[in-house]
Amino acid sequence: MAAAKYVTPTEAEVVLAVHSLYSDKLKPFGRIILKRLREHLAVQEERRTQAPVCFDDMPLVDPKQLRKVCVACKELRVEPEEGNEYSATLAKYPPNSVVFVDLCSSVDCYPEDVWESFAAYLQSLRDDAIQFPGGRYACARELCRRRLPFFSGLTLGEVSHIVQLALSQRLLLGYLCGKIVPFQYSGDYIKLRYAAAGQPVAHARKQFDQQIATWPDIRRCLRATFQAMACQGQSRAIALSNVKRLFRNNFYLELSETVLGYARLQEALQDPYLVDVCKLANFDGQQVLLDVTDPQTWALFPDLATTAS
Repeated sequence: MAAAKYVTPTEAEVVLAVHSLYSDKLKPFGRIILKRLREHLAVQEERRTQAPVCFDDMPLVDPKQLRKVCVACKELRVEPEEGNEYSATLAKYPPNSVVFVDLCSSVDCYPEDVWESFAAYLQSLRDDAIQFPGGRYACARELCRRRLPFFSGLTLGEVSHIVQLALSQRLLLGYLCGKIVPFQYSGDYIKLRYAAAGQPVAHARKQFDQQIATWPDIRRCLRATFQAMACQGQSRAIALSNVKRLFRNNFYLELSETVLGYARLQEALQDPYLVDVCKLANFDGQQVLLDVTDPQTWALFPDLATTAS
């Protein structure tokens, strides 16, 4: 397999990309600048060849070199963000003077007629048109490319926020095989149907010949796991993505959120029955399950520690 081809952008190219993100009301995080630079490369290639160009065919931008360019550029202000992320804002504007769209905000500030039109549009889609790219940003770009009249006047950042709300609150969109699709075609919709019936999803029944975990089982297994982690000197925090595998491998139980009446595992693990056992938190870009009885673990999450009961 041929090695991936990387390019290093110039300061002028990076500043142009950052300016364009300001126009879209998107905060210029490093990962977003990487995408925008490749988009600009695709536009340049289309102009050169006078033919459509696939974004994925563009050379990759070297992320380490990009950060070095941003730091060296006097027109940009580089600041560390959560995790290993950083932002590169325009130095000519005072810090925090420009308001970007908060893509993770749960505040829905969009008119109801926009939501109604969007819902009707999604209901009308058929065949290949129901599939959107799996990322929030890429899905929003595709929606903007379709020039939908009810999104007229909205920036890419605002459409990205709408995609987030449609996934997390409005239940207009969901995921299927790595793609974003109208909710009625999504895996979450299928799981909701099983949850309503209190049954495990079909693939879980077929794949695992194990006992389904009950609420008492979950309490017992989580407490045993946290205790084992404490004995090994580990922080009592379990990545949400590992919870089901832990139950299968260590306790020979299948943890099925739909049997418990929930469509999503993170919702089941926040049930009042577990409030004195565990709590979900976000850490370095992923969700983790914390032992609520361990002060040392809670100290890693001061914002949550103040709300512990």
